[in-house]
Amino acid sequence: MKVLFAGHKWGDLTERLEANVPDCQFIHCPVEEILSNLKGIDAIIPAMAKITKEIIDAAPDLKMIHQAGVGLDLGG
Repeated sequence: MKVLFAGHKWGDLTERLEANVPDCQFIHCPVEEILSNLKGIDAIIPAMAKITKEIIDAAPDLKMIHQAGVGLDLGG
């Protein structure tokens, strides 16, 4: 499995994941480079980056988009 972290980099998270989940490849890129890093990507963790139809259409292997985070939705 190939996972793309797009946008914000969470410290050494990708390095720790690689050490503990050796069957997966973890890639990090800035938001503006998402389209050029989609080859073979199975999952995207966008870290608040906007995932558009263009991005989804350009990722034929994509199986999951996961927005990691915690907090409260206080919308009215």
